[in-house]
Amino acid sequence: MQFPDLSYSPMKLAERVDVVTFDAYTVGANADSETEIAYSKLGYCLSAPVEISKGVVSVSALIEGQPRLVTTSQLDQDSVDMLIGYPSGRDNWFVMAESFIEICYNNDDEVVTFNKLYDLTGANCYFDTMKYGAEFSPMNGDAGNLLASGWVLGKADNTLTIGDTNSFEEIYSLSEDVKVYEIDTSAKKMVARTLEDLPVTEQTDGTFYKTANRQMAITVFDSNYTKSDSSKVKEIYYLTPQTVVEEKYLVEYDTMALFSCYPDTTTGGVLEKPMNRPWLAYTKPFEIVPGKMYSVGDNDVAVYLFNTDKGLVLLDTGWPNCGYLYWQNIEDMGFNPRDIEYICLTHGHGDHYGTAAEFAKVLKNSGSDPVVYATYEDTYGYDRLGFPEIKGIVSDFSLMKIIDDTYIWDEWLDFGSVRFKPILTPGHTIGTGSFIFEVTGDDGIAISFGYMGGYGTVNRVSQGAQRVAFVHGLRYLQQNVTVDYSLPQHMAHYPLLEINKAAEKAGISLLEAMVPGWEEWANFLERRMIMQVSEKYFQMWKDNPFTADGRQINLSTTSIVTNEAGGPYKRKAGEYKITLVDSGKVMHGFNLIQNPNKALDGIYSSNGDNLGAGFQITRDGYMHDPEKWFIQISVHVDDEYKGLFNSLDSGNGPVESIRDDWSEILRTEYFDSKDDAEAVLASLLVGETYVVNMTQMSDIAINADTPQSTFVK
Repeated sequence: MQFPDLSYSPMKLAERVDVVTFDAYTVGANADSETEIAYSKLGYCLSAPVEISKGVVSVSALIEGQPRLVTTSQLDQDSVDMLIGYPSGRDNWFVMAESFIEICYNNDDEVVTFNKLYDLTGANCYFDTMKYGAEFSPMNGDAGNLLASGWVLGKADNTLTIGDTNSFEEIYSLSEDVKVYEIDTSAKKMVARTLEDLPVTEQTDGTFYKTANRQMAITVFDSNYTKSDSSKVKEIYYLTPQTVVEEKYLVEYDTMALFSCYPDTTTGGVLEKPMNRPWLAYTKPFEIVPGKMYSVGDNDVAVYLFNTDKGLVLLDTGWPNCGYLYWQNIEDMGFNPRDIEYICLTHGHGDHYGTAAEFAKVLKNSGSDPVVYATYEDTYGYDRLGFPEIKGIVSDFSLMKIIDDTYIWDEWLDFGSVRFKPILTPGHTIGTGSFIFEVTGDDGIAISFGYMGGYGTVNRVSQGAQRVAFVHGLRYLQQNVTVDYSLPQHMAHYPLLEINKAAEKAGISLLEAMVPGWEEWANFLERRMIMQVSEKYFQMWKDNPFTADGRQINLSTTSIVTNEAGGPYKRKAGEYKITLVDSGKVMHGFNLIQNPNKALDGIYSSNGDNLGAGFQITRDGYMHDPEKWFIQISVHVDDEYKGLFNSLDSGNGPVESIRDDWSEILRTEYFDSKDDAEAVLASLLVGETYVVNMTQMSDIAINADTPQSTFVK
């Protein structure tokens, strides 16, 4: 596939004028194809596909109870790549053994092609609502027939109940001649059965979620989404042996986050992330700005929906296999997921773009054509920043095929009543995008939100420049961005779910319950800063894990190598001349108490904390130094460092120099008091040059005897 060169194209809202008849991932079937799909069948792969001759692909699969060798007519190279893997490694969409595929036929009953439908294999669970999940390919210009999947929770003579035991449950009507097949994933065979043979997940103590043995099934319907209210199941495929859920996952959760500020006490913090146990990921959606902005993600990854003058905009698409939760949440907020016009992706990690291709397929099958934005650097690489050897990190071929545009960094993407300003903050990935969201409500008041686009630590020394860039990105946002409110990317990063729940209990709006201002934003960013750089606190925690209010702090990544311990380093410790670029800020060390708000007085957590005093971080919050103060300033240093690393064996790339007019953002060591820090900062002048002593980490050492002489003219 020839990927588009978007290096210098104008980045503005694209206008879609052509309706796509065939979706982009139905291989071998597009608007120029001479052969249309007449009908489709569900298949279960016994082997991975192979190209047996130029453009001809073959695969062994179970179809309607029989093993068959399926051979396509000649396909173009893109289609072959989509089936057997892209040669340069963009291969996440290829068909694997034990995966479900769609077999496409023409009017002469010849196989046109086949397509991957599910990530469901004999080893994994997959859930899919009827209206918004995987569908068969379009036929004669109309959307393909519906499919759905989940655990079988009930059956009757003419109905079938499918769900995930905790949040998703749908009742489907059965056709009179419904066909039932058992797929034995161990013996790799398919046998025709009857509805009477179909097992139903049993209840334990009156509930499903306490039952370990669960019956997974896939249903195929007789019509497409336009007739979803009247469609009937014509085929049922159920998997044996049954899924067996470990005892520690036999739990039911409310709308609190599994990975939020409070550690999970039910299972001792051993729950896996939603990609592995999607049925545990549900959290109810909620409104952030009335009529304009909503949280529609799960209890781990944030997904935000914006109702704008240009249509619905979705920020990120969450974990693979969790799409059914997001589409249900969007609908619960009063919107049709098929009305989404724009999908904006923050960076190239699968927990944030996981369902993008699947959802784009749903939209395109209905005649829509969503505009998909991604970050240039994560998608294509660093060629336009002078490092052509650094390639994009996105390896999912299905995602590459749907990206329409990339952001212009530091320029507003204008949707009318909602604006996004993307800011390049590499580190977490090479092209991580952070954002300012400006949302204007019906009252005409604009509210801004800050969003750090990649909060997870960069804990390997081999990541080189990314480690330095990550720290710079955090400081850049602290130094240059002032917003009304902070937003998490993962719900473990900021207690948004808990604040919302507390607001409901207090009878106030979410924004009334949130603490506004730069202070909260800077502290939110400082949390990750300290985890990344402060070796002394890491060592203190390892040697003697401390508690706060009787609770032990949980450091999630004990294998981390901090920047302070492992580098890389910009310069050797010593005396340097610096010239001030900005007036600086006096800041304090991380405060593990977030969002203290008297409006929540009298609302208590399950641990008995009065939430009016704030939400205590108990994950990754292994420092608590709010009474220690330092200065942070933007400077030019008179030395050989040029804002990039290009001499390391690994981890090369630009750091500060991603911006044309770049400067470093340095901080002092701790002063004895806030007064000392403020007095020193007040004596500094923008544009003046000073002599300072710097540590190996490029922190400015304080003259302990006379702090005023820390900066010498």
